[in-house]
Amino acid sequence: MHYYNNSIASTKDQNENQLSSSQLCLKTPRLEIVLLRESDCSFVVSFLQSSGMVYLQGGLLTEQEAHLEFERMLLANTQNSLYCLVVERESKSPIGMVKLYEYLNRSNFYQIGYWTIAERKGRGFAPEAAQAMIAYAFEICKLNRVEAYCRHENLASMRVLFKIGMSLESNSFLFEGKRYYQFAAHNSAKAIAA
Repeated sequence: MHYYNNSIASTKDQNENQLSSSQLCLKTPRLEIVLLRESDCSFVVSFLQSSGMVYLQGGLLTEQEAHLEFERMLLANTQNSLYCLVVERESKSPIGMVKLYEYLNRSNFYQIGYWTIAERKGRGFAPEAAQAMIAYAFEICKLNRVEAYCRHENLASMRVLFKIGMSLESNSFLFEGKRYYQFAAHNSAKAIAA
């Protein structure tokens, strides 16, 4: 079960398909998920430069590139995306990130992404954070569908997506010369209401 802080101020404008949240704070039994802030810069820059991220980025980012990517994330949070820090509640330490964003600026086409630091992989934090963000997308933002993509060789991410109940929709999605699996989750509450 996921708990939403009373300070959440989120809307999805049906005409403009906008996500917005100035005080996002999701709580799960072990995690707190909060919108990225300027004060998170050192963690995010270090995280983006870690060896685990090389695989996703296609190479190691310089410090300047990592700072630019962090600034892009902060800006995206004002433009229909939610880039969030995942904090372990017990230690109060950041352990990863999760994002929900409008993919390729296509109206009502949202994608989720998630990452955890190497020291916390394999402990169920990624599925817990991803599930909380999907619940937020459906219950608060009233989205119909959320998609996720993982490269064919990324078996850990594929296990996360199956674990959180996403359905495999395609196993041959090609993007920038690499093969991806396409997953989706549907808002069952909206389907029942229709």
